[in-house]
Amino acid sequence: MKITENNIKNFWKKVEKTAGCWYWHGAISTNGYGHFTIVGKPRNKIYSAHRFSWLINRGRVPRNLCVCHKCDVRNCINPNHLFLATQSENIIDAVRKNRWNVNKGEKSNL
Repeated sequence: MKITENNIKNFWKKVEKTAGCWYWHGAISTNGYGHFTIVGKPRNKIYSAHRFSWLINRGRVPRNLCVCHKCDVRNCINPNHLFLATQSENIIDAVRKNRWNVNKGEKSNL
């Protein structure tokens, strides 16, 4: 789906830029990350807000990479707070920052 200037204009309407984080004030998914929908035919395209921010500010995201947060603020879309990493690197980063519950599955006391 082609991204238009109007799509980008609508995206920025939902952003609060501060000296640090740029906060997404549009739709938020159950996991706390923002998402942005472009209405189109034959169907709509839903982007993670931080991934869309990367796309319009830095360019295409390679298929095998994630757009990750340095600041760990899930609704931040500041491209200076984002970086590209593999899924494995993203998980290692989350574990280092105590943002990943390693006590899941068989090791869980639940």
